[in-house]
Amino acid sequence: MTAISHVTELDNDTFEALLLGTLSGDHPTPELSPFFGTLAAMDEHIPEVIELSAHLENGSLVLDTPATLEVDGNKIFIQNKQIIIRLREAA
Repeated sequence: MTAISHVTELDNDTFEALLLGTLSGDHPTPELSPFFGTLAAMDEHIPEVIELSAHLENGSLVLDTPATLEVDGNKIFIQNKQIIIRLREAA
């Protein structure tokens, strides 16, 4: 069997076989720290789609609420970041 430095290098079938073998006791139990680190790394590679809707009100963009993110008027808040969307005339 080829040495693998990171679980994300495995294809789905190989990962599933390794996981099932680990659960059945055929393989040593993985250390928790690398195991959870790998799970976190896998989550980082899965794109997440966030969809927002908006309308124009007196010439200004207003994001609709409720939304999947915190919004206020033309502002989107993500953690400590604030994204402000401004409309401009078409060129």
